[in-house]
Amino acid sequence: MADGPRHAKFFKDPRFREATRLIEVKLHIVSPDTLKFYRTSDLTKIPGKVPPLCFVGSSKGVNGNEATVEGYVVLGQDGIARWYFVSRSAPCDPKVY
Repeated sequence: MADGPRHAKFFKDPRFREATRLIEVKLHIVSPDTLKFYRTSDLTKIPGKVPPLCFVGSSKGVNGNEATVEGYVVLGQDGIARWYFVSRSAPCDPKVY
C-alpha cells in the first residue's frame, strides 16, 4: 500500500479499510518491581521529569477473548502520554491482579 503505514498516503489508498474494536481494559498501578516483562533498570533510564507509571491488569474483547496486560506510561517531552504495554492471551490470575 502507498509507501507503507507511516506515510500519509496510506490512508488515501482505496484499499485502506478502518476497523474499530471495543476492548475493555482494567488496569492497576503497581511498583515497577512487579512487572514480569520489563526490567526495572530499563525504566530508570527513561528521560523526563515525571517517573513512569507502571500498571498490570486485564483486557477483554467483545468476543470474550481475555488477555493479561502490563506496561508503563510516560510523559513525553512534548507533554503527550506515551503508552507501552504487552499482553498475553492467557487469562489473568485474579490473585495476582
